[in-house]
Amino acid sequence: MGRPTLFWACLLVTVLEGVTFCRGDVALNDDIKKVTHVLKPGQEKHIDEDYDFQMFCRIGEKKYAAYYFRTATLRITSSAEDIKLIKGHTPRDVYLQYTQSTKWLLWIANVLPWRARDTHFPTFNTSCVGISTTRPYTAMTIIRPVDPWKVLTLAAGIGLFFMAPRLSHSTLFFYSSGTLLGGVAAALVLLFILQRFLPKGKTGYLLMSVVWSMAFYFAGETWKQFEELVHERLPYIVAYLFTGALLSFLACYRWGPPQHPKTLNIITWCLQVTGLVLIHFSSDFVEMSTAIILLIIAYHHCHTFLMYYLERYYRRWFPPPHRLLSEEEYITQGVIETQKGLAELKSFCSSPEAKPWQLVARLNNPRRFSSFIEGGSHLNDDECLAYDNEEPHYLTNSAPRAAISFSNMPTNSSFVFGRNGATMMTSTSPNNMSSRPPQNEMVVTDDEESTEERVVDESLETDDDD
Repeated sequence: MGRPTLFWACLLVTVLEGVTFCRGDVALNDDIKKVTHVLKPGQEKHIDEDYDFQMFCRIGEKKYAAYYFRTATLRITSSAEDIKLIKGHTPRDVYLQYTQSTKWLLWIANVLPWRARDTHFPTFNTSCVGISTTRPYTAMTIIRPVDPWKVLTLAAGIGLFFMAPRLSHSTLFFYSSGTLLGGVAAALVLLFILQRFLPKGKTGYLLMSVVWSMAFYFAGETWKQFEELVHERLPYIVAYLFTGALLSFLACYRWGPPQHPKTLNIITWCLQVTGLVLIHFSSDFVEMSTAIILLIIAYHHCHTFLMYYLERYYRRWFPPPHRLLSEEEYITQGVIETQKGLAELKSFCSSPEAKPWQLVARLNNPRRFSSFIEGGSHLNDDECLAYDNEEPHYLTNSAPRAAISFSNMPTNSSFVFGRNGATMMTSTSPNNMSSRPPQNEMVVTDDEESTEERVVDESLETDDDD
């Protein structure tokens, strides 16, 4: 009989606790609804009664790429100096934080430098902000489609990531960053020295919380009373920070910039990670900022490969227009290519790869060829005179070849363009253009890179040998 009685007693207690909890939860929800306000973009809400604690909520927007730099801010307009802000995801979270917080925590929140008038709303998530004060105030939601600070953060992150290799090798960046870190380290050293004099245990943690609260308080007072600080306290602070920065600069000057490749790589990686962190915090659109980070990393490691294929496909779909050469450009190109071809011919014939004995055996006039290799002209005077006496037919359909002359060339060179290539002539007579091929010319054929001399007029060759 004892066990069933105990069972029913436990069941009754559980039911009563559940009913009590449900009633308490319903009462809590009723209390939350009384102090909760849902603000739309640009909407103002004036609180002139029951302003001890009120909550303002905002429903998150849908995520679009166009909203990447979008921000939402809750602006509070009031003459009160004891504004306390409590943030949470839901009204219940904010209300429980307020009811469970002690006066000590609320006092710490009151002396924080960001206790002021603006607080950030997550753009794409529903969130609430609780406000506790002793005077009337007005709350308004401000929507910025493009926040300049977000744009600057993204630009700074991208620039820092891609400029990290250059900055790690920059002497100016080394000294400036070292000096800045010296000033920050001076402030941290001061806090560390103060911490050493504090007792250990719970009393020490309590005093540290008081110290940090006082530090935040003085930071807030510094922001509010900037003019007074400039006239009275700023010189001492500047002198202390300047001393730390100067010591850091002297240390950088003593040891100099890092030169070891591994040290430079570590600095580069740290700067790149800092740039990626800035990109991550440049928007509340976490998915898109993460995608930007992945694209930047992929481009950084594969940009050469990507640029090659992008340029290749671009030229395939958008080929550059073909531009025809003008007469002057055509002549200039012929001069350059002819001189280049003759120089390559001389270089090849002077090398052991030319097999000089086999080459001489193939020539009809070895003496003339050797003179050309030693620096002589590849055309004789009769050939040049024959070109000078011909009527010019330049670039006509009936002309199989054209001899082009330049009087301003240092060697009075003339060039012959034909189906099998181009040759150059030199003479002392005035130059002109002719469509008739020269009597003798030296060309390089494509079969086995052999060099030969073609003789058009056998009678002239016989006269030259005699």
